Amino acid sequence: MPGESPLLACDSSCENAARHYLGYDSEDEEADWREQIVQARRDLAADDQWRGLLSQAIQQTNSYCNFLQQASQKTAPSGNDYRSRVERAQNSRYFSDMDRNLRQSLDRTANQMQQHIQDAQVLSPVRGALMYVQADRILNRDCEPPVVR
Repeated sequence: MPGESPLLACDSSCENAARHYLGYDSEDEEADWREQIVQARRDLAADDQWRGLLSQAIQQTNSYCNFLQQASQKTAPSGNDYRSRVERAQNSRYFSDMDRNLRQSLDRTANQMQQHIQDAQVLSPVRGALMYVQADRILNRDCEPPVVR
């Protein structure tokens, strides 16, 4: 799909990570692995709930990264007068509350993803491994530093 995030796709490096995760390192198992990958990809393509969770996780991690960037650039009055102290306290409270809210949303999504992975692993360990790698790449990616122009 045009404009689709590359994090939604499970490319060859994703497949290799899933293969390693499951311990399919032997050349003797190549045909079995290929067959299971094909089926797992079909199942993932048909799993609208999983794609929705991936999209939600991408959106939430992007929001959190944007928040971190905003927090790193926050400015507050430097004076020691009453108004400056109140504004600093309000800013501090806002960033603390927002951080907590964004983290809680991410945690809920991560828990939903983990439950979906566990359910899928029962029927298809390969599909579960692909899902695990996708979730890991999204939820544990580093935030891009802001580009200085």
